[in-house]
Amino acid sequence: RLAVGAPKTKVNSEGDAGVVHVYDLESNIIVNTNLLEQSSDGVRLFGYSVSVRDHSLLVGAPENAGATDTGAAYLYMPDPMDATAWGLQRRLLRPSGNSGARFFGRAVSFRRGTAVIGAPSESTQDHGRVFFYRFGYNRSPVLVSPFENTEMDLSEYFDSGNLLEHFVDPDDDDQLRLVLEFPDGDNGFNYNGASVTGMPIHVGLTRVQMSVSDREGLSTSVVFTVLVIDSNSLLSVQRQIWNGAQFGTNLADVAGATTVWGADADPEGDGNSNDQEYAFGGDPWATDALGIVMVPNGLGEVVIVYQRRSTDSRLVFNLEGSDDFLLWQDLNSEILQEALSPLDSETEEVTLRVSVDVGTGILHYRILVANQPL
Repeated sequence: RLAVGAPKTKVNSEGDAGVVHVYDLESNIIVNTNLLEQSSDGVRLFGYSVSVRDHSLLVGAPENAGATDTGAAYLYMPDPMDATAWGLQRRLLRPSGNSGARFFGRAVSFRRGTAVIGAPSESTQDHGRVFFYRFGYNRSPVLVSPFENTEMDLSEYFDSGNLLEHFVDPDDDDQLRLVLEFPDGDNGFNYNGASVTGMPIHVGLTRVQMSVSDREGLSTSVVFTVLVIDSNSLLSVQRQIWNGAQFGTNLADVAGATTVWGADADPEGDGNSNDQEYAFGGDPWATDALGIVMVPNGLGEVVIVYQRRSTDSRLVFNLEGSDDFLLWQDLNSEILQEALSPLDSETEEVTLRVSVDVGTGILHYRILVANQPL
């Protein structure tokens, strides 16, 4: 960065108010400019002296309107989320009891949290002062480029790219350190000091937990996930994503197929298998009252209402009827009307008007779900 003071510039009709031009450079090419001024403070000759580091800018304004020999200095730092925007952090005035030190801010320097401000004097009895200020402006690392949870196929190679490039430290001359772990197992992934790479071993969810700290010990923690699916699986992609979201790292436990994450498992014990929970929009970890509501309407019809998943085109829902719970017959041809009402982004409510043939003796209804082959 380059900072150039123009202390004699008129601002808002105020003569000699002064401004500072800040230039962001890339390969010696100006890519952004900022204009800083503090005329509202009544200072004069703002920008008479400047000191710029990567993450800080100190500006001197050695005169004030109505008190031409007092002065001030201003410390700016860039916004962590927008390095082109500078924010005022501190306004520094000449300490009391130093009236002999005139023109406070005529010379300034700043490095590693230390500001040095000169206040020379024109008096032969007083030869001026130099003031030192130490600032504790250490701030935590900032995540500037969020991590997106990834879905990938079992046959693919994973490469996260340089993880530290997602963070910045808003403090001058600081260094970041990243510590990474796989709290539930790495599933074949490795951290090489810069990125996470590797071929997954099995389907399932892998959590990647990072802690990024600076030299002062302040840290920021982030977790992202990698969901591995198998495009050759008999399960739809939507079902595999649902499995990953619901059962996560449990999918790596083969023994858990019968009790936790398998199609027929019922981890919460409410009598609904995971297949049923998925098809009818239930929660495998909470007790759900899945089923259908049947109401005769007195017109030789029955109205049937149920909830189902709307995001998996491979699921086929068929209406069946029975008079003894033993033999069931397809009743799709008896559906007079079907109305759909979205409940959320993944489920919908279905309302069926079904013709009733009293001669068949059908008193019981059910929804049978089939999974269409690929």
